[in-house]
Amino acid sequence: MFQKINFKFKEEPDFEKLRGSVVTSYGRSPRPILTYYRLKDEEYFKSLLPDDLFWSPETPPYQVQVAEIIDEAGGHLLPHIDHLISACANYYLKTSESTTHFYNIKPNGMGFVYPGRQSANIFTLDQVDKVTDFKAVDGDMYLLDVSNIHSVETPKPGKRQFITWQWIGVPFEKVRKSLKY
Repeated sequence: MFQKINFKFKEEPDFEKLRGSVVTSYGRSPRPILTYYRLKDEEYFKSLLPDDLFWSPETPPYQVQVAEIIDEAGGHLLPHIDHLISACANYYLKTSESTTHFYNIKPNGMGFVYPGRQSANIFTLDQVDKVTDFKAVDGDMYLLDVSNIHSVETPKPGKRQFITWQWIGVPFEKVRKSLKY
């Protein structure tokens, strides 16, 4: 469901230099709000990358975006399955001591459909059973199987900022097996 990746940039990225226009946003206050952004300065981003990247040329990511979860109260981004994205590698700039949980759906779990989508992908905590979790620290990178139900729990108000490499239609296991480190 996840794997830590030994990856470091040449220098720590500046989130504000990377944050471009909004791609999409989910949630509403007082619950956590997750927003994805386009890369604003691709040349700056490329200048930060090490010479040897962590993925295989046979399984390149579809896109790279930056993301931010703003949580005004400390709470839980509900259990969900990402739309279209099968796997992602998140480099955490700021974690706010958040924990990422993975779940199995309970036999009676139905989920509900996010507005504008076609299939149920959001669940309440009573519809799922926790399987495993991890707590990243600033500067960590993890590969995630976001085709599985997962959530983010933040113990206090704060922001979680990360850079995300996203794969569409490439199974997590194929990406995981192709990792260079």
